[in-house]
Amino acid sequence: MQETLLQRLWRYFRWVVAPTPYMKAVKRWRADNGNVNLRFDYPLTPSAVVLDIGGFHGDWAAEVYERFQATVYVFEPVKAYAEMIQARFVAVPKVLSHAFGLGGTTETLEIALLGDRSSTVSAGAQVETVSIVDIVTWLESNSIDNVDLIKLNIEGGEFALLERLLDAGLIGNFNNIQVQFHDTVPNALARMRAIQDRLSQTHTLTWQYEFVWENWQRKD
Repeated sequence: MQETLLQRLWRYFRWVVAPTPYMKAVKRWRADNGNVNLRFDYPLTPSAVVLDIGGFHGDWAAEVYERFQATVYVFEPVKAYAEMIQARFVAVPKVLSHAFGLGGTTETLEIALLGDRSSTVSAGAQVETVSIVDIVTWLESNSIDNVDLIKLNIEGGEFALLERLLDAGLIGNFNNIQVQFHDTVPNALARMRAIQDRLSQTHTLTWQYEFVWENWQRKD
């Protein structure tokens, strides 16, 4: 649907005249070119282990592998995107694709198909049934006890996943945690603050653009 003049004026007012804190964070992120300058700024080596949770088309995983030749585990529950990732990296043995998501529990959910905003906590006209695996179960079954970098962009599922790792006492197994929190879940701000408070006991906040992206690095 084409945007009306009134809608364009309202959008201009919101972004330029009276931006919300989220809009201000987006502006700072764009001004700092965060997608280029921050999201890959890690001292990774070919022996590093990286988890890409919320793979979508696999672009982030591809960039990590190209830069560092690290082992990257990619998790994408939406069938079409998972198949795309698998085909993209079929000749790259160090990029391992999984057609399920990771979360706080093992369960089967309906996900709204919304492109890069596909979510199990948002509504949409098209839905698909997907599998989510408890991250603790997956780590234990794959004997992974140290992760150099985890990237979380799972449209609200990050809360339960991080809470699960914190409750299980495994958050210290992650050297860097790059996460995009979303305000699409009930009590999102309070849950985010509680997670951040718990993270601060084991990790240091290295950069933050609230509800856009932030990174936590394990303390020495």
